[in-house]
Amino acid sequence: MNDTKTIFDLKDCAFIVPSYQRGYKWRKLDVRYLIDDLAEYACEKPYYLQPIVVAEETGKYILVDGQQRLTTFYLIWRYMYTQGIITNKKYDTPPVFSIEYSQRNYSTDYLKKNVAHTDVTPDIRRFKDAERVAEEVREILAGESFQKNFFEKATFLWYKLENSTEGPKMFERLNGKRIPLTDVELCKVLLLSPDVTPSTLRSERAMAWQHMEYVLQDNRFYAFICSEVNNAHDKSRMEILLSLVVKEAGGALDNSKEYIEYPVYLGLKRLVKQQKNVWSRLIHIFHVLEQWYEQPLYYNLIGFLVHGANVPISDIIADAASDNFDSLLHGRIKNWVGDLLQIPNMVYKDNKMHSMLLLYNILCDMYQKREPKSDKLMDRYGFNSKFPFQLYAADRYDKEHVHATNSESLRSGIEWQQWICNILKYTPEEQMNKLKQQYPETVELMRIVAAVMMERKEQEDESDFRERLNRAISDKIGGKEEFKVMFNRVNACIEEEKTFDTDYAVDEIFDKEQNNIGNLALLNVGINRDRAYAASPFAVKSAILMDRMREGYFVPKGTERMFTKAFRKCPSELYHWRKTPYGNGEQSDTEAFRNELLCTIERFVK
Repeated sequence: MNDTKTIFDLKDCAFIVPSYQRGYKWRKLDVRYLIDDLAEYACEKPYYLQPIVVAEETGKYILVDGQQRLTTFYLIWRYMYTQGIITNKKYDTPPVFSIEYSQRNYSTDYLKKNVAHTDVTPDIRRFKDAERVAEEVREILAGESFQKNFFEKATFLWYKLENSTEGPKMFERLNGKRIPLTDVELCKVLLLSPDVTPSTLRSERAMAWQHMEYVLQDNRFYAFICSEVNNAHDKSRMEILLSLVVKEAGGALDNSKEYIEYPVYLGLKRLVKQQKNVWSRLIHIFHVLEQWYEQPLYYNLIGFLVHGANVPISDIIADAASDNFDSLLHGRIKNWVGDLLQIPNMVYKDNKMHSMLLLYNILCDMYQKREPKSDKLMDRYGFNSKFPFQLYAADRYDKEHVHATNSESLRSGIEWQQWICNILKYTPEEQMNKLKQQYPETVELMRIVAAVMMERKEQEDESDFRERLNRAISDKIGGKEEFKVMFNRVNACIEEEKTFDTDYAVDEIFDKEQNNIGNLALLNVGINRDRAYAASPFAVKSAILMDRMREGYFVPKGTERMFTKAFRKCPSELYHWRKTPYGNGEQSDTEAFRNELLCTIERFVK
């Protein structure tokens, strides 16, 4: 049952705070905000507060939701009464309703009798903090306008559950993920209120709001303005749009831990009080984002700044007000890239490595137009398609060595078996034939190990089962040193380059190139965190990658070009990845790819 009630309408109501409720948590700043807001309220219409949700039981009301605000009203009312500052005789009485706690008797006694058994209980400390705030603003509380707003205009939304047993479930649903949703809902109420929207436009604006919500639910749209796509379902996506309105107008969002209240709503409310046309700004910002979304060039470049350079979308919106927006956008990326000559020297642990690979993969789809001197980016560059930031953010991508790591990265018999299965399934026929000719006994052993299978026993722990399987595989191979020999033989045949777990010193060039940007790709973590994949030769990695693409995995264009060697004019060896020059004098794959990456980025930033 839905209704509205003023604080005085709660006369003779006995509220019980159930055990599943938390204690009183409002801080001094929250109490002060409520008092100030009530004091400043000048509208003749009701001052609507958040709902009170109750379940009636034996003549009393179980307080499912609304405890914090209702308790604060109780404490303020009691303070005004005990200080004798209530001016209207109708309200000059102790609070006409009661609040008791089902388990915290000390809290009940304090509210009913103002008796504190101890000051160390969290509830009582908070109660006293609220009363100290009331003492500090005594003159405000004594004012006639405040008391009129407090007793007559402050209006709770009253919601009574039909079934009292629904209380705990309703509490969980309302409080589990409530704050962001309520923040946005309050903003919607504000923007569609008579103070902002004339009645003749309310229906039209409500439909516009619905349209914006609908567009923002498209991950393709949301992902180019916000990098946290995975967590976006936890809150209304309108929050980012509303935040942009507040920030663009020079407002600040108060996200400090001292506030339980709603930062976006408070910021928006300040703008309304300043008579800013917040609705037109909201529509304008949304239309700007829509225009960027429709144009692949802006979509890709802005998406990179958000995901790769960690530039807040609010900063880019601020740039959009300039006539030189294209120059500012280009300049942001150029400044982030920095010295082009340093790119070839970047290594795995560099902070910018991941983002540099992202930029390269985005720019792989860029082409240059015939007006290189134009100030307009769209006259100079074009993109064939939009980079799927929604997939990039949702699946998580990380940097991966193209050339295999060593056998030490494989730490268990199960991982040895997975690596062996990869070799048997994905090695090109020519290389597999060579392996069979040179090491037939190794190939036969690999087939035996690949065939090892076990069923989990009834009531056997997962860890015990894996340990048993690891032992069985290790027994077949012979142990760690025997696997190392197998690993080296396979890579000697397939990679044909001096590498891996050899007894001689690793070539200086090879070692230097291993962690260089020319040997790194951007890849889905579901693939590259697989140790068996990471330790596989290039030909096997490439075949696995093509298999994953057929299964629907997103592989960035630059990574695909890398594993297919599309960056080379005439690749000598499609199945090998060399970090040292080829015998015919051609530059190594690492050097050729490094040059390709540098040229791709240079074409845009120069």
